[in-house]
Amino acid sequence: MPQTRNGLDPTPFEPKAAGPDIWAMYHAFRRQRLRETRPDDPPMPDHVVEASMKRDDPFGEARRHLIIRDGQVVSSFYAGRVKPGAPGYDSNKHLVWIDAGVLTTERRQGIGRLWARLALDILNEWDATTLTTYAEEDDGHAFLRWLGADQKSTGAENRLLMAEVDWDMVDRWVAEGGAKSPESALVFYENRVPDEALEAFCPALSSMLNTMPFDDLDHGEIVITPDMVRERYTENAQTGAVEHTLLTREPDGTISSITDVHYQPARPDRIHQMFTGVRPDCRGRGLGKLIKASMLHRLRRAYPDARWVVTGNANSNDPMLAINRRLGFRTYRANVSYQITSDTLAERLAQV
Repeated sequence: MPQTRNGLDPTPFEPKAAGPDIWAMYHAFRRQRLRETRPDDPPMPDHVVEASMKRDDPFGEARRHLIIRDGQVVSSFYAGRVKPGAPGYDSNKHLVWIDAGVLTTERRQGIGRLWARLALDILNEWDATTLTTYAEEDDGHAFLRWLGADQKSTGAENRLLMAEVDWDMVDRWVAEGGAKSPESALVFYENRVPDEALEAFCPALSSMLNTMPFDDLDHGEIVITPDMVRERYTENAQTGAVEHTLLTREPDGTISSITDVHYQPARPDRIHQMFTGVRPDCRGRGLGKLIKASMLHRLRRAYPDARWVVTGNANSNDPMLAINRRLGFRTYRANVSYQITSDTLAERLAQV
């Protein structure tokens, strides 16, 4: 196991096995990191975080570690991959996703290098060749550039203030979309897509997700199956979250556009916009505006106390950004995705 120069050791963090003392330290750490990165955001309640992290993921595999000093977690580390045998594994098996955080008061002590060495060990163990991560803070960008990681995609968390929405424009989008696609039927699923609809829904969602811009990211195929969706709904039931899905169907029954949102009552000030997509052969008919506008109307009625709609977008996704900007979404926090191969990572770490 790698160590920092000042003797700080990484401690494996197993959510299901961790005792109350470890969880208390972890929650204090994540709340402090939230204050450092998003000081105006309310923290997720402890029980919601624990319920989510303690769940077994049948489709993914994860490793978590913490650095604890003087009874305080000062850094966390996560490595994840598609589980062998899970849908999409064959095209994603070379990829490992890494996320790490260090308290601002604990930086420049070798913790980043420790996590990089641990990441390399995990890449080798999993027979993977490519590490993917991201950065929002200047320290993170600087470290990843020093490490030799390549910038692959730029994006941002964007937020819409509900009080500033031009509802007359939203009404026009609904009317115009309906006029351009009079035979397209709007279908709204509250809380969950029913089982009988998942066999058609999942391939349509998978196909649209794979049309998203990935810029220069090395990536595998995104595969969504009915079992994956049911698993997410089970987690939602345990954490109190709900999802709403709105789509359009063509006269032949095929799905031409999809948008979905996630709402967590524990953070009632916001709604998370997850995905919005239009099938390539159905673009240019106003379907994107139609489903976004129709969903906003439903959210306004269902969650009158929600202040924000929060989403993430690649900067290269011009069609979606054009819609979002007209609605009033503004950049809240920019981010950059990076990748580095295991060979390059090993060479760099051998030098330090």
